[in-house]
Amino acid sequence: MKNSPYSSKLRVECLEERALLAVTAGGLEQAIGLIAPTESAIWVVNTLEDPSEWDPSDNILSLREAVSRAADGDSVAFASELSDGRIILNGPQLFIDKGIAIDASSIGGMTIDAVGKSRVFEVTGGTDDEPVELIGLTITGGWTYGDGGGIYNSGTLTLTNSTVSGNTASSSYYSYYYSYGGGIYNGGTLTLTNSTVSGNTAFSSYSSYSSSYYSTSYSYGGGIYNSGTLTLTNSTVSGNTASSSYCSYSYGGGIYNSGTLTLTNSTVSGNTASSSSRSYGGGIYNGGTLTLTNSTVSGNTASSSDSHGGGIYNDGYSYIYNTVIAQNNAKTGTDVYNTGFLYAYNTLSSFTGWTESVECLAYDETKPLFHVGNGFCFLADNSQAINKGNNGYISG
Repeated sequence: MKNSPYSSKLRVECLEERALLAVTAGGLEQAIGLIAPTESAIWVVNTLEDPSEWDPSDNILSLREAVSRAADGDSVAFASELSDGRIILNGPQLFIDKGIAIDASSIGGMTIDAVGKSRVFEVTGGTDDEPVELIGLTITGGWTYGDGGGIYNSGTLTLTNSTVSGNTASSSYYSYYYSYGGGIYNGGTLTLTNSTVSGNTAFSSYSSYSSSYYSTSYSYGGGIYNSGTLTLTNSTVSGNTASSSYCSYSYGGGIYNSGTLTLTNSTVSGNTASSSSRSYGGGIYNGGTLTLTNSTVSGNTASSSDSHGGGIYNDGYSYIYNTVIAQNNAKTGTDVYNTGFLYAYNTLSSFTGWTESVECLAYDETKPLFHVGNGFCFLADNSQAINKGNNGYISG
């Protein structure tokens, strides 16, 4: 294990055919007779408290302490008695600058709640080979000025079987007049699998102040703001809001993308971009490269005096396969508004002005399409979308 400020108190020593499998507060567990040693350690959190100071010898290990003490390649787990628990942060966000995993899957999950005092996580660590991993977590109650109410990521991060919900990125009256990513701000590499981003808000106030005069304010990405590389698989983005008041603009109620965004087997539903002036992309605003495969964009709204693209506002390059974009709402471009390049294959929508299309279907509101529930859109019996895809677009 790499050196740390606590290496004199608690450390892993790689001995011949000996390896540390777990680290608990105040003690070491060793396994003997393994084929090869390892430098990785598992730090087992055994309290729901979040003290600002800690004693490495007191037999209590908090999540904040474990994150601080873990080295690249280490994991953080939770004691069984903390099953389905909630850790309330005492103020500062949790900062991760190393490639570690926080895994609550063995205890049925763990909620990390910032109760509006800070964002929950800032991630700057991780690599493609050794990413930061968050598994089985609910990330909630985050609040920040500017960007990333729940998570701010500039590293390499994966979320698996996790939920990011009830977080807020807000503009202030004087220092900020932009808000980015109510749930997540991603400027690095972010992968979501079997995860949900719901009920988050990016909000900008009319009285934001800039350059000695009152200025237009902007909100981007109620659920997720992406300027890096973002991949969602088997995931849902629902019920998020990008909202701005007087003389303000909102873009991407569910997701704002200026980087590379890929969704597979995923749903974007019930999101809203709203303002008094301009709102673009109730579900997704794409100004970069977007690929949608076997996905659904439905029930999203762009709401303002100048609203475009209830489902998707495309100002970049979009490639859409086996996807439904229907039953969204906006003044212009109910489902899709396009000012860029838009390629669609075996896709169902009310939009027909594709740059290029193959075997696409025009949505018929008189025919059944969905059963909707819990943020998911299930195909109804006799839905017009049944058996209209093409397996040739499915990798593997």
